[in-house]
Amino acid sequence: MPRLRVALAVGIMLSGASSLAAQVPDIAPDASAPEASSDESRSDDPSSDEEGIDTRLRALEAREAAREDALAAALARVAELEASAVVGAESFPEESRPEVEEERGPTLRPLASLVTRFEHREGYDALGASGPGCLPGDSDCVRYRARAGFETTPLRVGEGIRAAVRFLPQVAGYWALPAFALAPAPDGPSTSGGVFDPTLGLHEGVLTLRLGEAARVELGRFEMSYGEHLLIGNLDWHPNARAFDGGRVRVQPDEGGVWVDAFWTLITEGGLADFAGGDRSFYGVYAGLGPALGGDVELDAYALGLQTNDAPDPSGELREWSLVVTLGGRVRGRVDQVDLRLEAGFQTGRRGDVRPADPALVLAGQVDGEVGLNLLGDRLRLSLEAAWASGDDPSSSPMEGWTQLFPTAHAFLGLSDVMGGRTNVATAVSSVEVKPLPELQITLDVHGFLRPRGPSDTFAGAEGDLHLIWKPGAGLRLRAMYALFVPNAGFWAPGGVADPVHFLEVEVAYLLQ
Repeated sequence: MPRLRVALAVGIMLSGASSLAAQVPDIAPDASAPEASSDESRSDDPSSDEEGIDTRLRALEAREAAREDALAAALARVAELEASAVVGAESFPEESRPEVEEERGPTLRPLASLVTRFEHREGYDALGASGPGCLPGDSDCVRYRARAGFETTPLRVGEGIRAAVRFLPQVAGYWALPAFALAPAPDGPSTSGGVFDPTLGLHEGVLTLRLGEAARVELGRFEMSYGEHLLIGNLDWHPNARAFDGGRVRVQPDEGGVWVDAFWTLITEGGLADFAGGDRSFYGVYAGLGPALGGDVELDAYALGLQTNDAPDPSGELREWSLVVTLGGRVRGRVDQVDLRLEAGFQTGRRGDVRPADPALVLAGQVDGEVGLNLLGDRLRLSLEAAWASGDDPSSSPMEGWTQLFPTAHAFLGLSDVMGGRTNVATAVSSVEVKPLPELQITLDVHGFLRPRGPSDTFAGAEGDLHLIWKPGAGLRLRAMYALFVPNAGFWAPGGVADPVHFLEVEVAYLLQ
């Protein structure tokens, strides 16, 4: 700062140099005075020499005084400029000053994962159960899924608007998958050892717009998962997993606070000439209200709609539109060593029928609750769970069967998948979860199943699931699972014998971290 002040002062002094020169007497000889003769110049009179020296000294003193006055004036001017600059800064608040950001383009973060899993199913055919395996019944195969993509960091595209892209293609299928089929078969060209490759698909391709700090918009193809995936989940266990085509908006005024999602997705394109004819869409509002309660409590509320528009029936008549509205909530929390979870929902609406039949009223419900006890520093967990989903009574007019929407049902109703979807089912589950090592988890689940709407013997059977997961680190995961379903012959084969069902999985997975 001192150097800057001196530089400014010197500049001001130079700007006034011409005026100073006019005010300061010159020490050079007077050109208008007559030139002294050679005799005069050689004068030896000492008084004349003293007078000349005095005159020059006075001129020098006058010039020095003028310079000091000019420097003082310049410094005073610098002080005035500094004072005016401070006043200007104070009148322009810090938070309102425009920020100049240097945008260097988005940063790409790679995304990659690989899953290989052996599966063996036995006893499904004899029981008449269709599990989601390589084939509908008994089978063995090796499934796989490979993903590689990227996502970008948010890039400023407008005032308060930032954009990011997530692009994640995948290849999923089975070893030696027939080139023109979706399931293994003994005939036809194979993708292994031949000249055909599995088809590449798009699992996620979504544009995300961040509107300020409180809102986010997603448009494209994306995964959706809420809570324990009981109603909406990505079904990551399946080789393809699940994604939705549509749009979603999240509003969250405060980071880590209450949030609300509103979404609309297209499930089926009707493909008819009429606008939206035959289209099936899934939409709704899902809110996370837990932060308003404080602590670690999770509290969710939702209103969801599954709608199918008018469409011609194969008979040529018009099938009227259907709408199933799901209203419900979820709560989860922990108090000391006890954790609790409860989710319940109610469904209403209408189920369209072929004209002239009238549409049917929808009235259904479900509830799922669990309580767990955590011991030994959370290395041991004991839990009890109960669940119920209504089934339809053919003798009554309302449609009472629960529509399970888009859950990860595999996680709730037995890993063998014998019981199928969440409708017309009741179950009780006891679980033991042990973590002998931080990276190793062992779980044993024992289920009992009922079909509330069905034959006189509603007990369907029992199932035991043993599940081991080892995560040594760096994104590697090894998993093994064995499920044994013991059917009740009175339910599956009255008067006969029903053999057990076996399901085995061994999986190796890697997720880039």
